[in-house]
Amino acid sequence: MKSFIKRHQLLIFFALVFIISWLPWYTGGHGFFTWGPSLAGLIVVAFVDGKKGLRDMLRRLLRWRVGIVWWVVALLGPAVLILITIGIHVLTGGNAPSFIFWKQEWYMAPVLMLVLLLPIGGPGGEETFGWRGYAQPKLQEKWGQWGPLIASFIIGTVWGVWHLSEFYNPTSTQYAIGLSFLGPFIVMEIANSIIMTWIYNKTGHSVLLGGVVYHLTVDIFTATMLADFTMAGMTEGIPALDLRLLTVQIVVFALAALILVIVSRGRLGYSVKYESGI
Repeated sequence: MKSFIKRHQLLIFFALVFIISWLPWYTGGHGFFTWGPSLAGLIVVAFVDGKKGLRDMLRRLLRWRVGIVWWVVALLGPAVLILITIGIHVLTGGNAPSFIFWKQEWYMAPVLMLVLLLPIGGPGGEETFGWRGYAQPKLQEKWGQWGPLIASFIIGTVWGVWHLSEFYNPTSTQYAIGLSFLGPFIVMEIANSIIMTWIYNKTGHSVLLGGVVYHLTVDIFTATMLADFTMAGMTEGIPALDLRLLTVQIVVFALAALILVIVSRGRLGYSVKYESGI
């Protein structure tokens, strides 16, 4: 049994992700359990690799000494791309966002970060031992030179489909933009996965930077720069985005990801030096 699970651990991981995460949805509720990916990763690694595998995952999560440049990239890179998005949107006839959060509640940014990391948000639950913590190293080490790119496409696609339950959750942004936007949404997740793979590899497989921090800042800047988000209205869900503005954002992030693929010749900063072997 253990040999079978080890050979098929990635398929088992993705199956567990959906089984655990969608529990609220298929039992009559709404949305999903955002810590499903990490719980699935912990279960598989604990069974297959034991304490050594768990230590390897924790070591990658806590890898923070990566150089100030990469902290800047992970923290502010999404904001730069979103500002480019807004610029293109406005210059082509769109209306500028209100930036109401940064005008009125900027001092609440640390609180928003904690809320998105811990109880309800995805960056912590999805990344720590899930998408980047478990699936990233497993996938990108399977296909040699093209491993990082293949891993990015697989994780990005699954990540996008994983949000399907949110398209049926009346309190979510996905519900507001509509199920017809699922395809473009998946493209956005693939683009983000490519960018995250690049940061992850360039920082010596830091799940903290390439996973949690980048994911967190994408969520924060998308909500506070592209939508009329306020902390006071957070219980009502993130306000719906302008679909035109959202489309421009997807194009900008996709182009950024494409540039990284071309410049790195598909390797996205990958080096066998940092293979974990878990």
